[in-house]
Amino acid sequence: MSRSADFSGPSFVVAIKDPLTFHMSRGMNPGVPAQLQFGGFRSNTHKFHRVRSLGTYPDEHFTEGEPKRLIAAFQGRLTQISQEIQERNKSLPIPYRYLDPHQIENSTSI
Repeated sequence: MSRSADFSGPSFVVAIKDPLTFHMSRGMNPGVPAQLQFGGFRSNTHKFHRVRSLGTYPDEHFTEGEPKRLIAAFQGRLTQISQEIQERNKSLPIPYRYLDPHQIENSTSI
């Protein structure tokens, strides 16, 4: 497979049917699928994607007092949860960060 075809992604037919012998000739591990070993393909879209953590609202959509109070209370609770998780992680050999609000993307799809 040539590097010029890499833009098509992992679902591209040539990438799926790429002969393993080509990769073995470069000294790759034959036990791992060739498509997983190729490190030349990289998406550039990550440069433009800004991830905002849960509870981060840079745009002010509400001007009334009650919604602003609720948002502030929610952000305060998220901070408290994050501090509890970080404190618990200090005693763990491998920290568990997956439920830390600062590690969760602020998205409507969750």
